[in-house]
Amino acid sequence: MKNLIILLAFLSLLSCKKEKDSISNQTILKNINLNPDWKGIYHFEATNRDNAKTVYDININSLNDILININEGGYQK
Repeated sequence: MKNLIILLAFLSLLSCKKEKDSISNQTILKNINLNPDWKGIYHFEATNRDNAKTVYDININSLNDILININEGGYQK
């Protein structure tokens, strides 16, 4: 009887079909803007409670070419 149960369990495992994957691979491509709007020169000024002024000049040419100049020596008038 034990052998019959093992045989039926083995046969049921062999007769099972593998489910197909319901998730399909999707590739979404976006057009890359060759002239991005974020390129350019940005100028920021900030002051704290002591009126110490910090000036940030940021020049962005590409994602690999970013130049940041920081001047912390000024005081707001």
